[in-house]
Amino acid sequence: MPSVSTNKPSTSKARTNEDNSKWMETFLDKDGSPSATTKQMIIGGVSGWVTGFLAMKIGKVAATAIGGGIILLQVANHQGYININWSRLQRDMNQVAAKVTEGDQKKKDWTAKIIHLAQEHSYAAVGFTGGFFIGLASS
Repeated sequence: MPSVSTNKPSTSKARTNEDNSKWMETFLDKDGSPSATTKQMIIGGVSGWVTGFLAMKIGKVAATAIGGGIILLQVANHQGYININWSRLQRDMNQVAAKVTEGDQKKKDWTAKIIHLAQEHSYAAVGFTGGFFIGLASS
């Protein structure tokens, strides 16, 4: 049987920022027409609602799991099943705190990108914000 070669693009290639911005420009028209504004508000609202709804659901599960784990560890420590080396824990926490303060510059770059995106697509940002709060309230 002859082999058939297909020219499929590699999925391992990362999309560049230019590709992402072209996709965003195609999806969110910036010509100022009423249909473009409506499209931005709808897309922003729906994506905000989904994000808010999922954040609330995942947040409840995560809070329950983390809180339950802390309670179980405290009971096990109190009953003598485990011993916590507090000095080692403090040393490790200080190392983590040092790494977090080093990563502040990356955080500033990330927030600057988000602010720029919100300024470029203000209607979508307003729709997303409203949808996010509605999604939080509806879960």
